[in-house]
Amino acid sequence: MAKSRFGVIPILCFLVLAAALSAGPAWCVSLQPGWPQSTLNVIRSSAAAADLDGDVALEVIVGCDDGKLYAWHSDGSPVAGWPVAIGAAGWSSPVVGDLDGDGHPEIVIGTLQNAVCALHADGTPVAGWPQATGAPVDGSPALGDLDGDGTLEVVVGCRDNKVYAWHGDGTPLAGWPQTTGGWVGSSPTLADLDGDGLPEVIVGSNDDKVHAWHGDGTPLAGWPKTTGNWVVSSPAVGDLDGDGHPEVVVGAWDDDVYAWHADGSPVAGWPQATHGWVESSPALGDLDGDGRLEVVVASDDGKVYAWNGDGSKVSGWPQSTGSYTHSAPALGDLDGDGRLEIVVGWMNHYVYAWHADGSLVAGWPLVVGDRVSVSPAVADLDGDGDVEVIVGAYDNKMYVWTCGAQTADARPWPMFHHDARHTGVYRNAASAAWLSSGYVTPQSGDTGTRFTWRVKYWNSDDVPPSAVWVATRPATSQTWSWRQMWALDPADALCADGKWYTYSCYLTAGDYAYRFAAQAGGSWAYWPQPAGAYQPGPTVTPANPVALSGGYVTPSSGTGATQFTWRIKYWNTGNAPPDEIKVAIWFPTLKTTYWYSMWAYDPADTNYKDGAWYTFSRRWLPPGTYYYRFAARQGTNWAYWPKPAGSYASGPAVGQ
Repeated sequence: MAKSRFGVIPILCFLVLAAALSAGPAWCVSLQPGWPQSTLNVIRSSAAAADLDGDVALEVIVGCDDGKLYAWHSDGSPVAGWPVAIGAAGWSSPVVGDLDGDGHPEIVIGTLQNAVCALHADGTPVAGWPQATGAPVDGSPALGDLDGDGTLEVVVGCRDNKVYAWHGDGTPLAGWPQTTGGWVGSSPTLADLDGDGLPEVIVGSNDDKVHAWHGDGTPLAGWPKTTGNWVVSSPAVGDLDGDGHPEVVVGAWDDDVYAWHADGSPVAGWPQATHGWVESSPALGDLDGDGRLEVVVASDDGKVYAWNGDGSKVSGWPQSTGSYTHSAPALGDLDGDGRLEIVVGWMNHYVYAWHADGSLVAGWPLVVGDRVSVSPAVADLDGDGDVEVIVGAYDNKMYVWTCGAQTADARPWPMFHHDARHTGVYRNAASAAWLSSGYVTPQSGDTGTRFTWRVKYWNSDDVPPSAVWVATRPATSQTWSWRQMWALDPADALCADGKWYTYSCYLTAGDYAYRFAAQAGGSWAYWPQPAGAYQPGPTVTPANPVALSGGYVTPSSGTGATQFTWRIKYWNTGNAPPDEIKVAIWFPTLKTTYWYSMWAYDPADTNYKDGAWYTFSRRWLPPGTYYYRFAARQGTNWAYWPKPAGSYASGPAVGQ
């Protein structure tokens, strides 16, 4: 039965948490260093995780009631230029995509000041933005190519009963806006329902309907569809019945969850009932490993539900918390066992995580300082192979927890509305991206060698990567240097057959290791597997190696009046002269070492391939037994005698 939205809120019940909390958090779940981060007001925006600065690590982007849009690096430090004032509270969840085609991401968010803002990654406004709407925007935008011109459009619903669509430069898309019979708090889904290669716009409205239009604004045959009450939930699209065609799933305030085929006909077994308003947006994923999608959604009755594609309940579900939520679930592998977990925030100050069978994940739920109405995100923020869980709360804080186990890249629904563009579309496992055939050539060389890395990117759904990266690390360091790769053949667009990416550079001397990562939508692929593994190579030697040999001091003993002379032979296969040669003498009476510059014994001898002598002389040494060593530098290359660096030869012995 339909209900008024303004009924009695269920009483918060903390008793159900006692058993789960008594054991305390497990070792594998902990706050990520640098988090939580604070804002100046309540966070009602679901965070997006995306790479803003091209360093492989993801940034966390979120709107806030203080009228600002925030962006932090994975370590919690603010991105340069952020936060940015957007004029009014941002309840909308930000979306990230390349609006202007320059290869760099932009961020788009709606505000309660009747506007949609678009910002570059450095926080500066995008030309042509903001764009005005006729009322506040509290739903989230979506980005997609509606007209097939290869560039992204921005689509968003509004409280003025309209759905807007603009080109990336802010000009309206022909055929838009479109009008519904009620205000639109639902976020649009962009999915190809009719198989023509272009996405349709699917969105709920408070006229109790779910609408679907072609990219040109004309209605899709069979739509809109009517529910029993308002539709604030954002639709999710995926193949529920395994027939190769998409279905549309959405919740409504009549307590039901609906599913329709692309032609608008109802899916057998649906709708399914909860016992509370369904404002949460559905998430889709294969919970039980049978190759078919399940539907996961939270309800204001304090429960999370999971159904099979035919509408039957998944074993172990629903699960209850005793509170209510508007948070949409995120699905990802938190513990590295290859199976999915379900993460949802709740108004009772907790964030829950359940295994696919409905059992609580060890260490969960996690407590925050106030209510959580937004959707969590599951992402590997720092690229170390460990999954993080990201969520904001009414205590003005953004939390990030890390799950310590190395995890597979199983995140079929990692954030609100699936991905950073908020398309709301599930891509089946067959379309997952992967990397193979990675290598570096040559395997060894000197510092004058140009080393080249190549890796093959695959995607059976022919989805290109947003970026492919190679990371190199010298054996003497734990720090990876990430470099973006480029397509070996830009004309080769068939990712389903594999597409090569390459990067070339010079390296300083040392032994190296490397690994690759590719970003496709909201997911990552790695080579070698698992994430965090590496491949050894290359070995880099100095281009013009230097050497010292034949070092000595004469005489080996004497008095303070004796002139002592140190000599060393310098070699360089590239016949390059030394930038400096020094002798270090350890004074026993002073208990310290002094370095002295040496000079060429024969300035006319410039054949360093055969070795050239350098010398230094001194008299008036106090009595005692001395020690010495030599060092030479040519460019960035050093040579020492005796070896290793830091060792000494004995002499001279100085008497009275």
